[in-house]
Amino acid sequence: MHKGIDGSWLVAGNYLSLQYSHDRLAKLRLGESMFGQHNAKELQQLVVAEGYPLTKAEFMTKYPDAFDSGHEIQLYLDNKTLVAVFNSESDAAVIEELVLTLH
Repeated sequence: MHKGIDGSWLVAGNYLSLQYSHDRLAKLRLGESMFGQHNAKELQQLVVAEGYPLTKAEFMTKYPDAFDSGHEIQLYLDNKTLVAVFNSESDAAVIEELVLTLH
């Protein structure tokens, strides 16, 4: 990796961004399209394909140790943190963004 990209988000696909820190992958983000052509259904299909639930209720059922702070749910694992951002605080809220931070 080049030092110039350290800390910057790199667009790796329509809904995928990567961030490097000290020459290693630090964060992965699945969220709104960086190209302005956002398709919520397409993003939802990617979230499901990665094995994550779509709604807050499903997320909390699958990850009961996660912390719900309203529009976000944080899940702390051994060497990573997952933050799921939802479109409201409702249990039926649909995921809008996932950010995986590697420690």
